[in-house]
Amino acid sequence: MKSTIVKACLLASFAYTSHATLLVEESFTGYTDGVLEGQDASATGLTGAWSAQEQNISGEVTSAGGLTFGSLVTSGGAVTITNNGIHYLSCNISATSTAGNTIWVSYLFNNTSFSVSASDTGVTVNGVANDGGWGLQHHSYFGEGFNISTADNNTYIYQASTVTLDTTYIMVGKFDSIGAGNGAYLYTAWQLDAAGFAAFKLAGGDEAALDANAIAVTSVTTNGAYANGTFNGGTLTLGGYNEGTSVGLIDEIRFGTDLASVTPTGAPANGLQTFRSNNSLAADGSQDLLTPANDGVANLLKYAFNMLGTGTGQAATLTAPNTATLAANGSAGLPFAGIGTGEAAGKLQLTYIRRKPASNSGITYAVEFSSALASWAVNPAATETMMSIDAIFERVTVTDSAAATRRFGRVCVTNQ
Repeated sequence: MKSTIVKACLLASFAYTSHATLLVEESFTGYTDGVLEGQDASATGLTGAWSAQEQNISGEVTSAGGLTFGSLVTSGGAVTITNNGIHYLSCNISATSTAGNTIWVSYLFNNTSFSVSASDTGVTVNGVANDGGWGLQHHSYFGEGFNISTADNNTYIYQASTVTLDTTYIMVGKFDSIGAGNGAYLYTAWQLDAAGFAAFKLAGGDEAALDANAIAVTSVTTNGAYANGTFNGGTLTLGGYNEGTSVGLIDEIRFGTDLASVTPTGAPANGLQTFRSNNSLAADGSQDLLTPANDGVANLLKYAFNMLGTGTGQAATLTAPNTATLAANGSAGLPFAGIGTGEAAGKLQLTYIRRKPASNSGITYAVEFSSALASWAVNPAATETMMSIDAIFERVTVTDSAAATRRFGRVCVTNQ
């Protein structure tokens, strides 16, 4: 889902925070550009050099240009996997985990091509040519989707989902009781796009939020008795099975002991994102220009001009009509226009409430002028004065430079 960029005018845009045990973190930082095979791992929880278990695979690592994903702050580069057949790149795992622990995994992927018949590429533990190990793979079997690869190699659960080429997604997996021995254990996988991931974070970042915001989710109960179900002393494997050739990028791989440990932390939610969440508006901005109160004032403008609340110039909800104009010394309301005095005599002035840039508002303001309403532009010769109201808001007056008998002004608000 793409974010909706909107502009409203009124006439007159992988750091990481761990909350549990992070076992493996590979962001493809510190490598030399080129073939990954033969390079020593620079990741947390991996050791030794990357190797190719079969020959019809190549992994090209780039030290810059890692995958981007919404507001997520990523680091380092990414690896491009080109796969033809049943082939893997692998690296030894140095991290250890108590047998029987639940292991979580997440990674970003972006496919640039898939074979028409069947292909999958993913991140597994102990994957080899004749045994898929356990992990997650995104595939083109039976249409696009993903599958859970289980430790016994007898159960593959294929889940149809949207996998659009040249689009980045995050896969999240939960694998219960890894290495615990005989027993029926639950493996679960989720696929999220950028908008769903942002909504998942805003909703609390727990399993319920994963379920509610994933493009698709699936589970399988499997037998964890097999040796390759362990994590300790295993190998991290990239690749899969392809009847044709698949090409895709993989980035920001994490294994940990709970969901929080593998959840990348993006840039803090800005004020507009919080406003949308608090008022049950779409996270992608598609409802920013709606007017649920039927008063002609868009949701975005009510946010920008501090029009929601219980004070002067405010209304309690977005569904309550509010067309209040900002008072001369006010802190909420629509902009007002006037004619300057003194040195500004005869010049159009616009006064409005602005969220301070340091408040991480998620919006930008622009005051534009026109002589005939046919075209609008910011006047670089206009002057601005500002009065701070509090830590969030300031009252701004912009004075046009032109003293004309006919002049128009407007304040435009754009989401980032």
